[in-house]
Amino acid sequence: MSGGVLSLVKLQSAHLRELKLHGAEITDASLYGISQCRDLRCLEISSCKRLTDQSLQYLKNCHNLEHLRLNNDSDFTKAGLSAFFKSGTLAHLHTLDLNKCIAIDDNMVLDIVQCYGPCLCKLSLRLCSNISDRGLASIMDHCCELTHLDLMDNDHILGERLERIPEDLPKLRNLNIQYCKRIVESIIEDLERRKPNLFDRYIQYVNLIPCFIRERQGDESSR
Repeated sequence: MSGGVLSLVKLQSAHLRELKLHGAEITDASLYGISQCRDLRCLEISSCKRLTDQSLQYLKNCHNLEHLRLNNDSDFTKAGLSAFFKSGTLAHLHTLDLNKCIAIDDNMVLDIVQCYGPCLCKLSLRLCSNISDRGLASIMDHCCELTHLDLMDNDHILGERLERIPEDLPKLRNLNIQYCKRIVESIIEDLERRKPNLFDRYIQYVNLIPCFIRERQGDESSR
């Protein structure tokens, strides 16, 4: 697989604009070849378990990247990811997907948004379980152009910072807080009232289920 990627980029390096990599055989050598594709705009990497921080060094050369997806099946370290994002070399980046990256915490969120926040339109931190309301506050402080934010399946976010969305993220059109079980329903309801259609009914329903169950149990115990 790695040899196939290298052959592809050798033939198409001047024209390749989008590449999606999925598979354990992709190596750092593959990423070096990809970094020579100077006009690459979209790169998605998932289930590539052999990649190390060296690949992140190579990715710094992809200056025209607009869309980047990095999933947590690699050997990227917290230090490597932090250095990569703090380098600020991806000046055109507007879509960032870091689903399942357990190395992403509040400090790294701050690193990311300080460099790329003003340009980001879509940010996905689904299943990034080490992010709390402090990281969410950093997003509010720096990502005024954000239209999509995915925080799905996070048990550390309490949701108090979500009250800032109408003022601090005026362009936000879609918020995914599905399975963020510690966000109370009053925050969700207030946010929907102040900024309608921010999340679909299914997401609201999932978050309200625990509250509904508690209410039903309370009613039954009082009988």
